Amino acid sequence: TKLGRCDCLGLNPYNAVSLLGHSNGTVTMWSPSAAQPLVKMFCHRGPVQSLAADREGRQLATAGLDGQIHVWDLRTYKKLHSYWTPVPACSVDISQRGLLGVGFGSHVEVWKDALALKAKAPYLSHHTQGLRVKDIHFCPFEDVLGLGHTKGFSSLLVPGAGEPNFDTLEANPFETKRQRREAEVHQLLDKLQPEMIALDPHFIGTVDRANKQVRREESRLDKEEAESEQRRKREKRHARGRDKIGKLQKKKQFNVIESRKQDARAHMSEQREDGDVGEQSKGEVSVLDRFKVRD
Repeated sequence: TKLGRCDCLGLNPYNAVSLLGHSNGTVTMWSPSAAQPLVKMFCHRGPVQSLAADREGRQLATAGLDGQIHVWDLRTYKKLHSYWTPVPACSVDISQRGLLGVGFGSHVEVWKDALALKAKAPYLSHHTQGLRVKDIHFCPFEDVLGLGHTKGFSSLLVPGAGEPNFDTLEANPFETKRQRREAEVHQLLDKLQPEMIALDPHFIGTVDRANKQVRREESRLDKEEAESEQRRKREKRHARGRDKIGKLQKKKQFNVIESRKQDARAHMSEQREDGDVGEQSKGEVSVLDRFKVRD
């Protein structure tokens, strides 16, 4: 990526786009079929420690070593508001109901209604009694927040964090072993193709309303661009040692010799043409002419 070390990786549940946080404070968005990042966002003045996107794909929360937690609008890629922590946050997560969890030092805070609007105080705060928090995550369909620290794992009860009205056809937290096995088979059959992952997931059902001439021109331009890219790659391919000084000198000498050869060939062809003209002017020549007396 040439953007520094990647310390955190996330996923946008709305469009399945991967989110990467880099050491230069940049957040990039990737799809499996893209060779370059779809979006680049400069989010922090230090390395990005953690990031999380909400379920609807509207807000993105990022935490950096600069001690700031920024909330971004993924529709306009602009910053909505920021929060400050005494110690740089090591982990952030967003629950299904939009609660923002932040872990920093030995503290864990949960902020309610803190994404779309600026919250004044945390909804819940917890101190781990000197244990350093490593990571936090909300449990889906449950009002539980799990946190990992230096001495293991702990769980917190956070009222209103999980989704109470779930769809069993989409995700069933109370499924049996047989239902889970069948659901895995259906998920493999309905697996999304990499080409269908994009920033706007609604492009799949859209219809190209352009006329045939426009589509033909677009395909021609795409073909020319691909050919020019292949030609550029072919030209950039160098053999080993071709750019050395000795090779360059030999190449220059070869060009000089070739030019001399061409000049010599042109001179010989001119002499040959002059000789043909002289012979034609003399007339016919006989074998007995050698016995003639010459003046």
